[in-house]
Amino acid sequence: MALEFVVPKAVNISAKISQNEVTLFGYTSPQAKVELENYLVYSQTYSDTTGYFEFNRILLPKNPPDLCLSSTDLDNRHTIPLCIPPPPPTQYHTDIGPVILPPSLTLDSSSIQVHSHTALASGQSLPNAPIAIHFYQTQTHAPLLPQPVSAFSLPRLILQTDADGRFSFSLPTIYSSHYRFFATTTDSPKSATLNYQLPGFLYLYYLSCLFILLLAIILFFFFRRRPNKTPLLPSVPFAFPPSLPLKNIVR
Repeated sequence: MALEFVVPKAVNISAKISQNEVTLFGYTSPQAKVELENYLVYSQTYSDTTGYFEFNRILLPKNPPDLCLSSTDLDNRHTIPLCIPPPPPTQYHTDIGPVILPPSLTLDSSSIQVHSHTALASGQSLPNAPIAIHFYQTQTHAPLLPQPVSAFSLPRLILQTDADGRFSFSLPTIYSSHYRFFATTTDSPKSATLNYQLPGFLYLYYLSCLFILLLAIILFFFFRRRPNKTPLLPSVPFAFPPSLPLKNIVR
């Protein structure tokens, strides 16, 4: 009896190594451009009318750096980047959120006019959300004094954004000084820190320098032309000795 060998058919074995994916979602100002980036990854989306945005299943390379989020509002104001650590490499899909991006904040004018009663700043954040403005005064005296004091915080200003996420407020102009301030909303990092200096402070400084210079010139000429008041020693009359007769001299 002849033996029959059956040759098995070729078997193809395939395997797929999954890449890491991340879904990242959160909130910012309505209809803002939101960017997710590092030097290996870039993606872009837009928030809806409620400020919600989502990056769905973004592919990540091996050992990616931090993922940084930033947004640009409808008035072309930029938020500072918010960076978060990447997910663990052992997880093939990770959901991260909700992430609250910081508010955008800018001065409405690059310079504050002298004698102006108002100076405005504005920004955008989540719609119908509370906004806290944190002020710090960094110099509280004229610059002619020797030692400036350290910055100290002023009372916070609490605002409410409108339905489009916009807010604005007036800066304090009562005292001439240097200020810095930033904005926050609920569970968000702080916005960019802005610095401004009231022009009255500079004018006071220059006016003080001019006054001191003029005073020094006046005092200089006053003491230069002032007559010498130093008392002199009492004068003693001096008399030459009487002349001797010639007959007593010539022999």
